Amino acid sequence: MAEDEQGNGVLAERLRQVERANQELAREVAERARTEAALRAQQKRLRSLAEACGGWQWETDARGVYTGVSPAVRDVLGYDPAEVLHKTIFHLMPAEEGKRIAGLYYRNGASQKPFDSLENTKVHKGGHLVPVETTAVPIFDADGTFRGYCGVDRDIGARKQAEQALRVSRERFRDFAAIASDWMWEVDAKAAYTYLSPAVRNILGYEPEELLGRSPFEIMAPGEPKRLAAIFYPVAASQKAFAFLENCYLHKEGHPVMLETSGVPIFTPEGAFGGYRCIDRDITDRKQAAG
Repeated sequence: MAEDEQGNGVLAERLRQVERANQELAREVAERARTEAALRAQQKRLRSLAEACGGWQWETDARGVYTGVSPAVRDVLGYDPAEVLHKTIFHLMPAEEGKRIAGLYYRNGASQKPFDSLENTKVHKGGHLVPVETTAVPIFDADGTFRGYCGVDRDIGARKQAEQALRVSRERFRDFAAIASDWMWEVDAKAAYTYLSPAVRNILGYEPEELLGRSPFEIMAPGEPKRLAAIFYPVAASQKAFAFLENCYLHKEGHPVMLETSGVPIFTPEGAFGGYRCIDRDITDRKQAAG
C-alpha cells in the first residue's frame, strides 16, 4: 500500500512538471506570436510610410546585410530588389560615407537604438549620388536577440536642392544689403524690427543690433508716430504693399532724417500675415534742396 501511494505521488509530481512545462511552452508560443504580430505591424507601418513619403523599405541583419528590399528601390536608386539583396548598406555608399554610416550602424546596433531622420548619401546604379533620409528601428527575435534593422530610405534630393537655392538666395541678399546705400529692414506683425541691413549705420547712426526688437515709431521725429500710425496700420490691416511713403526719423545724434519707404507684406508658410519687408531711401538732401 505504501509503495502504491509513493508511486502515485511520483506520477502526480511528473504530471505537474509536464503541466508546468506545457504552460511555459504556451507562454513562450504566445509571446513569440505577440512579438511576430508586433513586427508585422511595425513593418506594415514602415511600408505605408515608405509609400507615403516616396521612399523604399528595407531590412538588414545585424551585420548590415540587406535581407529584404521593397520594389520602390528602383525609383530611388535604380536597382532591382534582387540586385541589392545580400549586399551591405555600406556597399551602396561612397567609401567615406560607408565608413561613417558603418560606425553609426554598429554603435546603434550594439545599444539597440533606432535611427531617426539620418541624412546620408547613396550611389545610384547610374553612378550619381542620391541624398537620402533614413529612419529605422531595431528588429529582435522572440528571445530578445538583436536581429538587425527595418527601415525606410527617402530621397531628399529635391529638398536639398531647395535648401541650397535658399542659402544662395540668402547669401545674395546679404551681399546686396551689405553694399546697398538704401536701408533694408523687416518688422514682425507687431511692428518690431526683426532685421536691419548695415546701411542703417550711415543713415541713422545706429548699429543694427541696437534697433532689433524696437518699433520704427520709437525713433521717429516728434509727431511722426501718430501721423504714420494713421497711415500704416490701415495698410497693414489690408496686408497690402505700399510705396514712396515719406517720413521723418531722428538720427542717433538727434538731427532729423527724411526717408522714403516702400514695403511688401510678409506671410508665413501657413499664409498668416507676418509683418513687412521694407527699404528706406534717404531723401534729406532732396527735400532740403526743394525748400
